Amino acid sequence: MYKTCILNSIILFIDSYEGGKRFIIYRLGIVGCAMRVVKETIIVISEGYMAIDLTGDVKDFIDRNKLKDGLLYLSSREPGVVVTLIEYEPNLLRDLEKLLELVSSYGRRYVAEAILGKTAILPVINGDIYGGVFKHPVLIDLSKEPGSKEVLLLYEGL
Repeated sequence: MYKTCILNSIILFIDSYEGGKRFIIYRLGIVGCAMRVVKETIIVISEGYMAIDLTGDVKDFIDRNKLKDGLLYLSSREPGVVVTLIEYEPNLLRDLEKLLELVSSYGRRYVAEAILGKTAILPVINGDIYGGVFKHPVLIDLSKEPGSKEVLLLYEGL
């Protein structure tokens, strides 16, 4: 399947010189490949008004489907639920909670939804999440309503 890929271009950019070091950014364009689209809906159980790390679910999805290189979209259409990327660390989560309490005061959680967004995009490189050690895909439930929450995982790539 991948043997039909055609190399389109290699573009080399010299970004800047800093402290005698040269930073080079390159892009390899590939066309003519059979792209895969894989989608799955996962159900997350929430107690209401909490953050839930989705990293394990995402890694299972990537491994189970043998995903290689592409983009993974995580999205929820549930009211009061956002999906974002964050360093999943207790102090940072507490800071985020304080910010969300300010933003969503007076029942205006839709403002927090607009700020954080309902969708996160993760690059998948060589079958692994390309987000660093600390960046995690996280569902944030602002609804204060316990129950099941749907998250769509949609992958496009090789």
